[in-house]
Amino acid sequence: MSQHMPIVFFDLETTGAAGENQIVQIAATSNYKRFNVYILPTCDFQPYVSNMTGLQKSGYNLYLNSAVVPTKSAQDAIAEFITFLRGFGSQVILAAHGGKTLDFPKIIELVKKFNMMYDFSSVVYGFVDTLTLLQSKFGTQSGQKFSLLDLAVKYQVSDYHSGTAHDASKDAAVLEKIICERINLTKDEILKNVITIQQF
Repeated sequence: MSQHMPIVFFDLETTGAAGENQIVQIAATSNYKRFNVYILPTCDFQPYVSNMTGLQKSGYNLYLNSAVVPTKSAQDAIAEFITFLRGFGSQVILAAHGGKTLDFPKIIELVKKFNMMYDFSSVVYGFVDTLTLLQSKFGTQSGQKFSLLDLAVKYQVSDYHSGTAHDASKDAAVLEKIICERINLTKDEILKNVITIQQF
Protein backbone atom coordinates (compact mmCIF):
# COMPACT_ATOMS: atom_id res chain seq x y z
CA MET A 1 0.00 0.00 0.00
CA SER A 2 1.41 3.36 -1.07
CA GLN A 3 1.15 6.79 0.56
CA HIS A 4 0.44 8.09 -2.95
CA MET A 5 -2.85 6.22 -3.30
CA PRO A 6 -5.69 8.74 -3.70
CA ILE A 7 -8.60 8.59 -1.25
CA VAL A 8 -11.91 8.62 -3.15
CA PHE A 9 -15.00 9.31 -1.05
CA PHE A 10 -18.10 7.52 -2.30
CA ASP A 11 -21.68 6.80 -1.36
CA LEU A 12 -24.56 4.64 -2.58
CA GLU A 13 -28.31 4.97 -2.44
CA THR A 14 -30.37 1.78 -2.63
CA THR A 15 -34.01 0.78 -2.86
CA GLY A 16 -34.09 -0.37 0.76
CA ALA A 17 -32.27 -2.00 3.63
CA ALA A 18 -33.93 -5.40 3.62
CA GLY A 19 -35.08 -8.03 1.16
CA GLU A 20 -34.20 -7.41 -2.47
CA ASN A 21 -32.39 -4.10 -2.42
CA GLN A 22 -30.60 -2.67 -5.43
CA ILE A 23 -28.18 0.18 -5.95
CA VAL A 24 -29.87 3.18 -7.57
CA GLN A 25 -27.14 5.83 -7.25
CA ILE A 26 -23.33 5.69 -7.17
CA ALA A 27 -21.46 8.91 -6.46
CA ALA A 28 -17.84 9.69 -5.69
CA THR A 29 -15.54 12.65 -5.21
CA SER A 30 -11.86 13.27 -4.70
CA ASN A 31 -10.07 16.59 -4.89
CA TYR A 32 -12.71 18.21 -7.14
CA LYS A 33 -13.13 15.17 -9.40
CA ARG A 34 -16.77 14.09 -9.33
CA PHE A 35 -18.76 11.06 -10.41
CA ASN A 36 -22.51 10.52 -10.22
CA VAL A 37 -24.77 8.00 -11.92
CA TYR A 38 -28.34 6.81 -11.38
CA ILE A 39 -29.51 3.25 -12.05
CA LEU A 40 -33.09 2.24 -12.83
CA PRO A 41 -33.86 -0.62 -10.42
CA THR A 42 -35.88 -3.67 -11.38
CA CYS A 43 -37.52 -3.82 -7.93
CA ASP A 44 -39.65 -1.27 -6.09
CA PHE A 45 -38.40 1.16 -3.46
CA GLN A 46 -39.29 0.61 0.16
CA PRO A 47 -41.56 3.58 1.01
CA TYR A 48 -39.35 4.96 3.78
CA VAL A 49 -36.43 5.14 1.32
CA SER A 50 -38.45 7.18 -1.16
CA ASN A 51 -39.46 9.50 1.69
CA MET A 52 -35.80 9.98 2.69
CA THR A 53 -34.21 10.26 -0.74
CA GLY A 54 -36.97 11.68 -2.93
CA LEU A 55 -36.27 8.84 -5.37
CA GLN A 56 -39.06 6.70 -6.75
CA LYS A 57 -39.65 4.47 -9.74
CA SER A 58 -42.61 4.63 -12.08
CA GLY A 59 -42.69 2.45 -15.17
CA TYR A 60 -39.36 2.80 -16.97
CA ASN A 61 -38.41 6.06 -15.28
CA LEU A 62 -36.60 7.04 -12.11
CA TYR A 63 -37.80 10.22 -10.45
CA LEU A 64 -35.97 12.51 -8.04
CA ASN A 65 -38.40 14.82 -6.27
CA SER A 66 -40.92 14.25 -9.10
CA ALA A 67 -38.42 15.07 -11.89
CA VAL A 68 -37.17 12.35 -14.24
CA VAL A 69 -33.44 11.68 -13.92
CA PRO A 70 -31.32 10.00 -16.62
CA THR A 71 -30.36 6.45 -15.72
CA LYS A 72 -27.90 3.78 -16.83
CA SER A 73 -28.10 0.03 -16.63
CA ALA A 74 -26.40 -1.40 -13.55
CA GLN A 75 -23.71 -2.95 -15.77
CA ASP A 76 -22.96 0.33 -17.56
CA ALA A 77 -22.98 2.24 -14.27
CA ILE A 78 -20.36 0.04 -12.60
CA ALA A 79 -18.25 0.02 -15.78
CA GLU A 80 -18.31 3.83 -15.84
CA PHE A 81 -17.41 3.96 -12.15
CA ILE A 82 -14.37 1.76 -12.80
CA THR A 83 -13.38 4.03 -15.72
CA PHE A 84 -13.68 7.08 -13.44
CA LEU A 85 -11.44 5.44 -10.83
CA ARG A 86 -8.92 4.41 -13.48
CA GLY A 87 -8.52 8.13 -14.26
CA PHE A 88 -6.61 8.63 -11.00
CA GLY A 89 -3.63 6.82 -12.51
CA SER A 90 -3.06 4.38 -9.64
CA GLN A 91 -5.03 2.16 -7.31
CA VAL A 92 -7.31 4.13 -4.99
CA ILE A 93 -8.77 3.72 -1.51
CA LEU A 94 -12.57 4.01 -1.45
CA ALA A 95 -13.92 5.68 1.70
CA ALA A 96 -17.56 5.62 2.80
CA HIS A 97 -19.34 6.47 6.04
CA GLY A 98 -20.73 3.27 7.52
CA GLY A 99 -19.37 1.48 4.45
CA LYS A 100 -18.80 -1.86 6.17
CA THR A 101 -22.52 -2.46 6.57
CA LEU A 102 -23.78 -1.28 3.16
CA ASP A 103 -21.55 0.42 0.61
CA PHE A 104 -18.62 -2.01 0.52
CA PRO A 105 -20.57 -5.29 0.30
CA LYS A 106 -23.12 -3.81 -2.14
CA ILE A 107 -20.52 -2.43 -4.57
CA ILE A 108 -18.60 -5.74 -4.47
CA GLU A 109 -21.86 -7.63 -5.05
CA LEU A 110 -22.54 -5.52 -8.16
CA VAL A 111 -18.99 -5.91 -9.44
CA LYS A 112 -19.15 -9.68 -9.05
CA LYS A 113 -22.57 -9.88 -10.67
CA PHE A 114 -21.09 -8.57 -13.93
CA ASN A 115 -17.76 -10.42 -13.64
CA MET A 116 -15.80 -7.17 -13.29
CA MET A 117 -13.79 -8.10 -10.18
CA TYR A 118 -10.50 -8.16 -12.07
CA ASP A 119 -11.08 -4.66 -13.48
CA PHE A 120 -12.33 -3.34 -10.13
CA SER A 121 -9.42 -4.75 -8.14
CA SER A 122 -6.98 -3.27 -10.65
CA VAL A 123 -8.15 0.23 -9.68
CA VAL A 124 -9.26 -0.24 -6.04
CA TYR A 125 -6.81 -1.40 -3.35
CA GLY A 126 -9.31 -1.38 -0.51
CA PHE A 127 -11.87 0.46 1.59
CA VAL A 128 -11.97 2.73 4.64
CA ASP A 129 -15.09 3.05 6.80
CA THR A 130 -14.94 6.64 8.08
CA LEU A 131 -17.60 5.90 10.71
CA THR A 132 -15.42 3.24 12.34
CA LEU A 133 -12.35 5.44 11.93
CA LEU A 134 -13.94 8.43 13.70
CA GLN A 135 -15.47 6.30 16.46
CA SER A 136 -12.02 4.84 17.09
CA LYS A 137 -10.33 8.26 17.04
CA PHE A 138 -12.78 10.16 19.26
CA GLY A 139 -14.40 7.37 21.28
CA THR A 140 -17.50 8.48 23.15
CA GLN A 141 -16.05 11.70 24.53
CA SER A 142 -18.63 14.36 25.43
CA GLY A 143 -21.51 12.43 23.85
CA GLN A 144 -20.07 12.73 20.34
CA LYS A 145 -22.47 11.51 17.63
CA PHE A 146 -21.13 10.20 14.38
CA SER A 147 -23.92 10.31 11.79
CA LEU A 148 -23.05 12.40 8.75
CA LEU A 149 -25.72 14.91 9.74
CA ASP A 150 -24.39 15.20 13.29
CA LEU A 151 -20.84 15.65 12.00
CA ALA A 152 -21.99 18.30 9.51
CA VAL A 153 -23.56 20.27 12.38
CA LYS A 154 -20.53 19.84 14.65
CA TYR A 155 -18.06 20.91 11.96
CA GLN A 156 -20.30 23.64 10.55
CA VAL A 157 -20.92 22.37 7.04
CA SER A 158 -23.78 24.79 6.57
CA ASP A 159 -25.01 23.64 3.16
CA TYR A 160 -25.79 20.13 4.43
CA HIS A 161 -28.93 19.41 6.45
CA SER A 162 -31.81 16.93 6.68
CA GLY A 163 -33.30 18.34 3.47
CA THR A 164 -30.15 17.65 1.44
CA ALA A 165 -29.01 14.41 3.10
CA HIS A 166 -29.50 10.98 1.52
CA ASP A 167 -28.32 12.08 -1.90
CA ALA A 168 -25.18 10.08 -2.69
CA SER A 169 -23.38 12.92 -4.48
CA LYS A 170 -24.00 15.36 -1.61
CA ASP A 171 -23.16 12.78 1.04
CA ALA A 172 -19.83 11.95 -0.63
CA ALA A 173 -18.91 15.63 -1.02
CA VAL A 174 -19.78 16.44 2.60
CA LEU A 175 -17.83 13.45 3.86
CA GLU A 176 -14.74 14.58 1.94
CA LYS A 177 -15.10 18.11 3.37
CA ILE A 178 -15.47 16.84 6.95
CA ILE A 179 -12.57 14.38 6.76
CA CYS A 180 -10.10 16.45 4.72
CA GLU A 181 -10.92 20.04 5.68
CA ARG A 182 -12.70 20.11 9.05
CA ILE A 183 -11.14 17.21 10.96
CA ASN A 184 -8.08 17.18 8.70
CA LEU A 185 -7.20 13.54 9.22
CA THR A 186 -3.72 12.63 8.05
CA LYS A 187 -3.17 10.19 5.20
CA ASP A 188 -1.51 7.84 7.70
CA GLU A 189 -4.60 7.83 9.94
CA ILE A 190 -6.77 6.92 6.97
CA LEU A 191 -4.46 4.28 5.52
CA LYS A 192 -4.09 2.51 8.87
CA ASN A 193 -7.81 1.70 8.68
CA VAL A 194 -7.85 0.19 5.19
CA ILE A 195 -9.78 -3.04 4.60
CA THR A 196 -8.45 -4.82 1.53
CA ILE A 197 -10.77 -5.99 -1.23
CA GLN A 198 -9.79 -9.59 -0.51
CA GLN A 199 -11.68 -9.36 2.79
CA PHE A 200 -14.90 -9.24 0.77
